[in-house]
Amino acid sequence: MEKLSYWVDQNDVIYKVSESWDLHMEGESWSDRASGKTIIGKSLFDFVCDDTTRMYIKSILDHVRLIPQSAFRYYRCDTPTMKRYMRMIVSLEQDCSVCLTHELISSSPLLKMRSKMLH
Repeated sequence: MEKLSYWVDQNDVIYKVSESWDLHMEGESWSDRASGKTIIGKSLFDFVCDDTTRMYIKSILDHVRLIPQSAFRYYRCDTPTMKRYMRMIVSLEQDCSVCLTHELISSSPLLKMRSKMLH
């Protein structure tokens, strides 16, 4: 199974990514904006698009820090061609940083509906 991890400090700043991170950021849409060297030193929340998701992720981070127990969340994250079912594992590290691991559970082709023209 594919896994990608990144670590955030107590201020939710990304300070480390997994060794295989850049291998998975190939392709035009990701290579520059999501490479390890580009995201390290930035707030995790610089990469969250909406307030609802931001509050959800912040609540998971706060929960893991308050009750030092890993949290598991399942979600769907599609690409333009694939349906991807994922699991996020959020774990507190000994230095009070947090590791977030995203694991691919399964994937299948995404069938796009073709619009039909009416005559």
